[in-house]
Amino acid sequence: MNGSTSPDFAEVIGVLVSPRGLPRTSRRGRASDPDRPVTDLPGFGRVGYLAVSDTELAIFKTTRTSMHPGPRGEPLTRVPLTNLVGVELDERRVVSFLELRFSDDAVWTLQIGLIHRPAARQLAAHLHP
Repeated sequence: MNGSTSPDFAEVIGVLVSPRGLPRTSRRGRASDPDRPVTDLPGFGRVGYLAVSDTELAIFKTTRTSMHPGPRGEPLTRVPLTNLVGVELDERRVVSFLELRFSDDAVWTLQIGLIHRPAARQLAAHLHP
């Protein structure tokens, strides 16, 4: 899905993602439960779109009316690629987990479905710092 709907974001690569485990508790609640994955993701619902340009990455909400969801509107958050310090793609049988670590100790843990695994591999290869 090259070309997001935001005119000032020149997407190079992107993939549909979900928050791992769909955490819906506050920071305080997550910190007290060691079994829940800790993530600093912006709230984009069940499915979001992680897009990468030459200089930054962004998370978009996705369209709901299409059989093939894509990015919709302005990015919920943008992060310069210079802040990215680690990328790890953990491929499992049905889903993959993409973990992005940033210089401010923020961690984004994203779940990616089997059908989107090739795009996730390309994205991870593009992002390796």
